[in-house]
Amino acid sequence: MDLIVTKYTHCNLIKITGRIDSYSAPQINQVLETVISDGQNNIVIDMQHVTYLSSSGILTFVSVQRQLKQQNKGEIVFTNVPELVFSNFELAGFDTIFNFYNDTPAALGGFQDVTNLKTRTFPANYKSLAVISQFIVDIAVDAEFSPSDVYAIQTAVDEACSNIIDHAYGEENIGDIQISVEQFANKLKIILIDQGEPFAPEDIPEPDITSPLELRKERGLGIFFMRKLMDTVVFEFSQSKGNILTLEKYKGR
Repeated sequence: MDLIVTKYTHCNLIKITGRIDSYSAPQINQVLETVISDGQNNIVIDMQHVTYLSSSGILTFVSVQRQLKQQNKGEIVFTNVPELVFSNFELAGFDTIFNFYNDTPAALGGFQDVTNLKTRTFPANYKSLAVISQFIVDIAVDAEFSPSDVYAIQTAVDEACSNIIDHAYGEENIGDIQISVEQFANKLKIILIDQGEPFAPEDIPEPDITSPLELRKERGLGIFFMRKLMDTVVFEFSQSKGNILTLEKYKGR
């Protein structure tokens, strides 16, 4: 395995050649930790010349991605991933927690085109929902998303906030909802943080949207909406921060 690190202003590019397995994964982890300790938290992994990816290699990337997301400091993205290598991400169910690009300039540009970051904290009550929606809509419109995408983003955030009030806190006015919106040239990244009860989305069944009315069980419809309307939906829990929900919407998808 060969590894080359190239430093850019907004991110670091790491080109990997060869096998990523139990032998090379610790070396990759050491490089990633060094890059992060040097102050660069946005990392592009170029896998064009990777010939094999094992579960230990995937978990190395997942561990670092979790660390970055919990600290809300950056992320790992991948570019030029061969089809067979990507199939292992899919097989392990981790293809949804990373962003994948078809070429390196697009991956680098995803970090270079950050225009601003806005963060606000709202009381976790139903009265806040209209204010939160307007906050989100204003940013999405300013970012020149289409009307249908603006509506989709607004709906997903509203469902997320309602779930936080109903399920994480259990009732109104128990805590706050912190919302950070990062605007890129090609996407919006929205991060919602609450200090309610830990949330396990895997425990929520898919809603029944086909059975006759008398047989339907609608639980899980909010998460269903989020996953249908947004391009990325990631739930995490941090002992220090609480529940962390990351939503991403790309233009033109």
